[in-house]
Amino acid sequence: MIDSGAMEIPIAFVATLAKSGISISGRQTMQTISAKEAKYHFGKLIDTARAEPVTVEKHGRAVVVVLAVEEYERLKCLDCQRVSIGVVQD
Repeated sequence: MIDSGAMEIPIAFVATLAKSGISISGRQTMQTISAKEAKYHFGKLIDTARAEPVTVEKHGRAVVVVLAVEEYERLKCLDCQRVSIGVVQD
């Protein structure tokens, strides 16, 4: 069982959600591809990353996330706002 705040969720159910691309929070999980696949299908990687972030793995370990420049700018702006109001944590 996994404790998700107010209720416990069976692990088998979590695994089923993960296979369908949905996390416990209800958000869509990030697509993951291998570095080799990214190399040989770079155009597809770019197209997918424009719609949602994509994790690229090398030897089964996540090494980078590719995302649309608009999302990068949005995240950078959020980070700058946090710094300006002193919410940054080390």
